[in-house]
Amino acid sequence: MILVEYVKIKTRIILYAVAFFFQGIADAVLFTLMIPLIKNLGGTDFETLLAHTMYGLGMITSFIWGSLSDIIGRRLFLRVGSLAFAPLLLIGIVFSEVIQIKILVTFYLLIFLYSMLCAMMYSSLIAEASLEANPSRAFGSVNLGGDLGWGLGGVIAGALVEKMARGVLWVFILGSVSYAIFAIIANIIKESKEEIRRKYRYKFRYSALMLLISVFLLSFGREWVYGLFSIKTYLDILGGSTLYYGIFVTMLPGIISALAVPLYVRLAERFGGLATYGLSIAIYSIIIPVMALSKGYMALVIWVLPIWPMYDIGSKKSSEELVPKTARGKIIGAMTAMVEIAMIIAAVGGYFSDVLGRELSIFLGGLLVTTALVPYGLIFYFKRRE
Repeated sequence: MILVEYVKIKTRIILYAVAFFFQGIADAVLFTLMIPLIKNLGGTDFETLLAHTMYGLGMITSFIWGSLSDIIGRRLFLRVGSLAFAPLLLIGIVFSEVIQIKILVTFYLLIFLYSMLCAMMYSSLIAEASLEANPSRAFGSVNLGGDLGWGLGGVIAGALVEKMARGVLWVFILGSVSYAIFAIIANIIKESKEEIRRKYRYKFRYSALMLLISVFLLSFGREWVYGLFSIKTYLDILGGSTLYYGIFVTMLPGIISALAVPLYVRLAERFGGLATYGLSIAIYSIIIPVMALSKGYMALVIWVLPIWPMYDIGSKKSSEELVPKTARGKIIGAMTAMVEIAMIIAAVGGYFSDVLGRELSIFLGGLLVTTALVPYGLIFYFKRRE
């Protein structure tokens, strides 16, 4: 019986990686093309980052779905969230048939619908992963698959758009099919036998609230920088090539991050999620201002450093350390909501970029990341008192 249960656990860990590999392709397709397409339509930096804002608005609902999944179970949200492939396909049809600046509103609405459905899948599946016997390895599996899918999807998207007449449509067909495969695998992953007593109400302790605030501040600065640096890379460094954009913005970071995942899993297992998460804040605080001041391909070298999986594994492991199993869906949903609220507000970075210039605005984003260290330090203060 022990051997059978071990095989089941290992199978679930593998399926997490496979599922998020296809989800990574779908997200890479959307995000790789989002910035080049809007800039090619003549959009300003602010209008371009508004697309990220719409994605964030949909993902904010993660908190709702995560909380409800703790109460009524996760399968319902996995099934409904499976429908996200449809708006992703519609985005491709809209852009391949009528490429005009006036259809940006339609584009934004489709992104919102896609991200809201994604939020159902993501929060439910990650909450399920947190109940595994070894959550760090489950989170590592999610990151490994997602990073590889992100890297592959980005370079394919860039190549198809640059080399094919109707490349945009084919790219979004690829993304839609990939998301559908992700949904199928997610729905066949058997739930952990870990039984938890579901509670309707759970109030986060102050230590967990400080984690959420820290995640918000870090994400605010990082998302501010991500959007602006993506624009800078596409226009100023790569000369408007979607192929090279896919290679440098998604493929290389994705592959390098995937290679770093096993290291970060061991780091989280040995030193804990909070230490791993804190290290990611410190590194981000150093490299983002340096990246803003760097020119040409030196900035790209800094860009591909694999800090994202360290943050992601560390923050999720931290949530597992700070809240009981009865509230895993709620904390995962709340953290996702913090990230997406930050993404929404980070669109203001586009305004500062239009007024002050991209380099200065990117530098300001790096300073925002540093503020995440304050609530991070308070986590330990409140944890000792609880």
